[in-house]
Amino acid sequence: MADEQTFWVAVVGLPSIRTERQIGSGKSCLINRFMRSKEDDYIPNHSSSITTQDWMGNVVNQENFLFWGSNSVAIDNIRCSLKIIEHTEFYDDHNLKPFDKSEVYEKRATKLKLTSRGKKYQYVDYDQIALNENQPTNGELFPTDKKVCIDVFVFVFDVSPTGLDFVKQYNMMETMLKNLGKPVVLAFAKYDIVELKHLEHLRDFTNRKKVPTVEVSAKENINVDQVFTLVARLAKSKSFPKLGIVSYEDRQTALKAKKKKVPTATLR
Repeated sequence: MADEQTFWVAVVGLPSIRTERQIGSGKSCLINRFMRSKEDDYIPNHSSSITTQDWMGNVVNQENFLFWGSNSVAIDNIRCSLKIIEHTEFYDDHNLKPFDKSEVYEKRATKLKLTSRGKKYQYVDYDQIALNENQPTNGELFPTDKKVCIDVFVFVFDVSPTGLDFVKQYNMMETMLKNLGKPVVLAFAKYDIVELKHLEHLRDFTNRKKVPTVEVSAKENINVDQVFTLVARLAKSKSFPKLGIVSYEDRQTALKAKKKKVPTATLR
């Protein structure tokens, strides 16, 4: 593949509220699985509670977003390099108050251009922040000499019964999608433990708004690549194609069938 195109992707979704001891929507786990798909590299816990020293360090850099670096997918024989941003909200682990509330999440996370105040390292995991480690080997730096322009958004919606509040997520989804001037993919996360009673409302929304949607589980590694392949297609086409829902059950069935076809060795 001689050609390569680079696109910036912003992953957004309702942040957890640390004072309510909430778990997150699954943004970090989704990105983690895409960036490092090996089972040993999957980390289910990415805390947003950090110390003041962590907040000042080169990974967070006093900003409520993380730079995950880049990974590539192939679309129509062209390699698409996706550089991933995660918009989050960091809390002081001492008093559980947000470090920076100068802008509401919905406004901050829908900006089409981003800059960093200084050297910002690629994020790998929470230990990297907590131990105040330097840039990872072969890691990337967030650009400091120019504004980054977002090409596609991914809105992560936690559909599990024990996750974030459904109404708050739904309201944020509606608000943010109205303000996005770029293509967006909806990722219905934690689909391995989906709360079925909410699906009718969500599917009605996606059908009305014609938003490309993927039912995904980072834990089970089902449809993760499909999320970012769809992202690359949208970025490459620079349009808003009317695509349907990428089904979790269909992908799960296909993977099970594929495993059954794997020949087993026999002793002679």
